[in-house]
Amino acid sequence: MRHARTTLAALMVLGGIGSAYAQTVSTFDTDAEGWTAYNDGTLSWSGTVGNPPGSLKIVDRNSGTYFGFQAPAAYLGDHALKYGGTLEYQSMATGSADSGATQPDVTLVGAGVTLVLDLLKPPSSAFEVRSIALDTSSAWRIGTLTGALADETQIRQVLADLTALRIRGEFTGSPDTAYLDNVRFLPAGSVIPPTIATVRLGKLSSGTVANLGTTDGTSLVVCKYVVPNQSTPPVSVELEALLPEVPTGRFGFRTFSKTTNNGLFAQRVELWDWQAGRWDPVDTVDQPVTTTPTFATVTATAPFDRYWNEGAVKARYRIRATGPVSTLLWCHELDHAAWTVDNGPG
Repeated sequence: MRHARTTLAALMVLGGIGSAYAQTVSTFDTDAEGWTAYNDGTLSWSGTVGNPPGSLKIVDRNSGTYFGFQAPAAYLGDHALKYGGTLEYQSMATGSADSGATQPDVTLVGAGVTLVLDLLKPPSSAFEVRSIALDTSSAWRIGTLTGALADETQIRQVLADLTALRIRGEFTGSPDTAYLDNVRFLPAGSVIPPTIATVRLGKLSSGTVANLGTTDGTSLVVCKYVVPNQSTPPVSVELEALLPEVPTGRFGFRTFSKTTNNGLFAQRVELWDWQAGRWDPVDTVDQPVTTTPTFATVTATAPFDRYWNEGAVKARYRIRATGPVSTLLWCHELDHAAWTVDNGPG
């Protein structure tokens, strides 16, 4: 007896990734995205450091001036709608900070006005999230760190005609190295993206399971911020494929994935019931997900025709934090997603 068994690759449909807001984002997953260094640093792209891997790196040339990161054209021009929003980024630096507040941590230049900000705390040797309000709740000052506090009119004026956005990288007079990742320039109403924050390498493996962390490029990473003291919905990813005929012998769906952060996470894998118009509450699987890659498999119960709609089948997986997480930004990496279909003797 021979069984015809087929493994179908998934077509990703990422629910919730669209946004009504004009967000400007740099994740540095594959390159520097036009960012440059200012003053005495040499900038390069790092494919091994980041959250997830992929970030900007500046090495100190030790010429006596403080270096930093300078934003590209996408961050310049009219960003008037960003007033009341947030500039957010992750950074880390080597070396002991010894310069205090001698240099601004963030500089915005526009309409002939320079706004500077001191965050009061230098970065550490691990990535930390910096979140800055683009309004008068942050201590923006005019020209220098001892200048007058900026008012709403001045901040709006700068944002409406930005000509420079700079983020400090150096915090010591000794040779050091700085890293920058996940810059988000967000308007009011989108301080923390409510669903998927980052997507990279949107290709899924078909057939045999590829190895996580290799150079085959077959992985999907979704990341989400932990919003303190708020209820945060799970990250939800839907996947569709075409199946020529209704499965008869066996039908199932499986994922192979891990988290990239330590913490308490749970995932649910579900199948879409076309007849009932809902995610099936019975044919589902719930299990923990950790930094160790594991399978999550749903084996459907007959009849299978409710999962088939003129050739289309659909599944989804959802990941949520169920307890403390090691960082404010956590990520989930999917390496393999496939339907396994057994159509009986043939």
